[in-house]
Amino acid sequence: MRKICILFALLFVLNYVQAQTTGNQFGIGAELGIGTASGSKLSYGASVKYLHELTSSGHGTISLGILKSSTSEEIGGVKYKTSTSIVPIMAGYRQRFVNFYAEPQLGLAVNTYKVTVDGESDSETKVSLGYAIGGGYITDGGFDLGVRFFNTTQSGAKGIIVFRVGYNFSLGGGSTNN
Repeated sequence: MRKICILFALLFVLNYVQAQTTGNQFGIGAELGIGTASGSKLSYGASVKYLHELTSSGHGTISLGILKSSTSEEIGGVKYKTSTSIVPIMAGYRQRFVNFYAEPQLGLAVNTYKVTVDGESDSETKVSLGYAIGGGYITDGGFDLGVRFFNTTQSGAKGIIVFRVGYNFSLGGGSTNN
């Protein structure tokens, strides 16, 4: 009897996952990043994401965002200020498991570093390959709570753990549950 109940429960879940249609979506979100290197500062930012339905439980994704962080200090009467911004332009695949999802991504990262010493500034911009692996939870109302590890192939890059709170708008046909 127990095996029959488990079988019916499994069939119900599989049917539920296959029966959902979600259509294409557009998402916006706020992000908070924590660097994995010792002494890393918090970074903050925002992102937009397009989700194109490929299967009933999978979406191709394209995202664009920005993460910024800055520090300032005074040493021996000299004021130092550094700021970093990362603009990831990523493509990925989101596989949904009911309300949970996994999402690997690959793309470009535009990194800008700016240093100001007593009012004199210098900056540098580098473009490198970016990659991320993440996952999250989607509510039936479209709220997207995610976390990912993001890094680049740039020499010395240590990676960032990024937390995202977003909302996905349906672009027609289906629900916002992706």
